[in-house]
Amino acid sequence: MPSPPTNQRLDLIDALRGFAALWVFLYHVWNFLNPGCGTQADPTVWDSSKPWYYWLSFFLIQYGYYGVTIFFVVSGFCIHLPQARRHAQTGSDGLKLEPFFQRRFWRLYPAYFAALFVASLSLAVLRFMEYRAQGWPLPLPDHFYEQMFGVYEIGYNALFLLPFFASAGSLNSVLWTLVFEVQFYLLYPLLLWFIRRLGLLPVGIMLLAGELWLVPKPSSLTSANDNPIWFFFFLSRYFEWFLGVVAAEWIARSRIPLSKVALKAGLILSVVISVVAVFIPLLWPYRELSVALATFLFLVWVLPDSMTDHRPPGRLLSFFVWLGLFSYSLYLLHLPLLRFINAGNTFLAEWLGHLEWQRWFILDSIPVVILASWGFYWLFERPFLKNTSPTR
Repeated sequence: MPSPPTNQRLDLIDALRGFAALWVFLYHVWNFLNPGCGTQADPTVWDSSKPWYYWLSFFLIQYGYYGVTIFFVVSGFCIHLPQARRHAQTGSDGLKLEPFFQRRFWRLYPAYFAALFVASLSLAVLRFMEYRAQGWPLPLPDHFYEQMFGVYEIGYNALFLLPFFASAGSLNSVLWTLVFEVQFYLLYPLLLWFIRRLGLLPVGIMLLAGELWLVPKPSSLTSANDNPIWFFFFLSRYFEWFLGVVAAEWIARSRIPLSKVALKAGLILSVVISVVAVFIPLLWPYRELSVALATFLFLVWVLPDSMTDHRPPGRLLSFFVWLGLFSYSLYLLHLPLLRFINAGNTFLAEWLGHLEWQRWFILDSIPVVILASWGFYWLFERPFLKNTSPTR
């Protein structure tokens, strides 16, 4: 397989990132319009009394939290691809720890740290609105301003201590995924060592067993005390990241040990399972694994051909490629910005005298959040990309 131009390799990866970030964002907008109807915590049941347009939006958007799994697989692919290529060409990975961790720090942390302060301001707005709804009771509670701005929560999240301090999730609930990413990065050199000594298959079996062992149960079958710290343990999601590593390894070697027919069949089956699993309690715990497998199969099926295809991307793909450039900023910011926008919509609905319109006003967040995230990318993400690897 010829060496691909770098930009064409990144087109598909950036498009996947952009799609995943937009899907997660729209999922949270959908949850605002349909509270309590999501399937992230519990399976659901088919309700024929709901109108057709509800089920249309359900199948298009409600699965948006699957975007996190897509992120994990793509992350594993991007991190491992440079080492996989070197190993295929020279027999050595050439991984140097200090430059590797420096690149990961500059890629992850500046935008993350800036986003914590945006989330702090949005949390203050949320708690301001809650206090306003209570009629401004006086005197103010102890530590009012610390709680209002989530001062302690900023520190907990800055140090990735969410597993040990549940209140940290109140700042920005999507930041739990960064706890996993940091573990994935820290353990990657060890993972690479095991891969080269044991092979992909034994390592994959061990990681799959770990994820199956730690797969979460539906929240309706557990209590608050049954959501242990092990939920944030790397093994509970590392197999998904590892699938991206396998995709990079196969593509770098130019050897895909599956026919295109098998890849297509596996992809279709994985997608079907991912869709129906939310209605079947026995399958529900394994829906994320099915999404990870579908993403992996999509990569190894489509990516080799896209690397040698010199045609410019179409409009839809170009849009997702553009979103992919700032997908990290979009992911970090969308929930805090939704808080700001919802507060503004509350005042607008009150001014218009139609409070029942407020929930629909949240749709104005879609262009606002996307454009604000694009600006945030230029301020807090792009200036540091020169310190990261080409695959970002």
